[in-house]
Parts: sequence; structure tokens; C-alpha cells
Amino acid sequence: MANTGRTNAKYVSVLIDNTGGTLTDLTAYLKSVNGYGLKFTEQDVTGVSDAIANITIGRPAAPLSLTWQIDTTVCAHLTSLVNRNTPLSLDIRMGILHSWVTGEPTFGISSDATHGYVLTGYNMTDTEIQTTWNVMGGTAPDFATTAHV
Repeated sequence: MANTGRTNAKYVSVLIDNTGGTLTDLTAYLKSVNGYGLKFTEQDVTGVSDAIANITIGRPAAPLSLTWQIDTTVCAHLTSLVNRNTPLSLDIRMGILHSWVTGEPTFGISSDATHGYVLTGYNMTDTEIQTTWNVMGGTAPDFATTAHV
């Protein structure tokens, strides 16, 4: 049963496909999720509007930046995804006051052969791995209350 209230980052889970297409929970290695959601392009239409500045909303982008602790498990998972153009499923699950259950917020995408997330940046320092992810294909990720598979 879903709860309501404030939550904590310790209840956020990140699951990313492995090379076999199975969602894998990598939360134990996660340092930070640097924002997620949809970012829309705004087109100024002030020249054709009357009395007030106006915009129209274009197509969204959904870039994602994740930072990981260096560990052999997460290194093996992520390095196998470098240079792959195969779309991946991704699911960020936000548990409310406890570990996530169906009915609580998620953000992500269920991939198929033509759309999903792809790893577009992989950078290591002496203590962490910084990754960047972008959407491939014409389907946008979404906010939901069930798991993306």
C-alpha cells in the first residue's frame, strides 16, 4: 500500500537494463541522481500574440545524469553499455517513507528495438563514475505509478 508524505533519497531506486535486456537494480552503487524529468523547448511567439509575451511548447528532451561509486559490479554493468546503440529500459522508483511499491511514483521508459535510454557519457574519476543518459527514438519517458519493464 502506498503511503503519502515526504520521502528521503535513501528510498530512491535506479534500475537500468543490462546487455541482456533485464532491468538491474544498481541503487547500492548510486551516489546521486542529478535531476530527471522532461525539459521542453520553448518557442517565443510574442510577435504574433497580443498584449502579453507568449510561448508554445515544443518536443521534450529527457537528459539524465547519474553519479556512481566505483565498484567492480557497477563498472562491469556500465562499461558493457558504452558504445551500444541499443535502447535500454530505465526505471527510477521513488518510495514514500519506505522502499518503493506499486502505486508510488516512478520515472522512466520501457524500451523496445526503437526507443529507450542510451548511455551517452561515461567519465571516471579516482572515486566515482559520472554517466549521462539520453532518450533514443520518438517515445518520451514518463512519470507513472507502476514499474517500467
